[in-house]
Amino acid sequence: MFPVAPYLGSIQLGESEQPLALTRAAKASCPDCAIVFYMHLLAYNLIRCLMWQAAAQHSRPLHRISFAGTVDRLNALKPCLQLYGTSDRGQRLYALLLRWTADDLVAHRPARLEPRAVKRRAKQYDLLNRPRSKMRKALLRG
Repeated sequence: MFPVAPYLGSIQLGESEQPLALTRAAKASCPDCAIVFYMHLLAYNLIRCLMWQAAAQHSRPLHRISFAGTVDRLNALKPCLQLYGTSDRGQRLYALLLRWTADDLVAHRPARLEPRAVKRRAKQYDLLNRPRSKMRKALLRG
């Protein structure tokens, strides 16, 4: 198996792993944005590798292991993994991380169907579809 533990302590998992942030970074043209995109891709693949190891070691179906749960547990143990590294205690912590990850299964719902639609507009205001100055004059007129 690929040893993921040495790489897990150095990835940053904050608000920026949202898919929207990844697509914005992928569309941007600056070289730093490309680096950020590839770092997120590397972090994503390392987390998926961690999930794969947990599923293989604990005989769980890979598609049922929670990605968000894996990220949460990794964030919880990340300081300890960084502190102990590849020592005996670090290896025990990594085994604990794998067990926690394998135990966090997503519920099996075979008939689930979630349409991608929005019920209503998030804000109660009209769209700005004319020049702002003309709309301002229309508001003043009443």
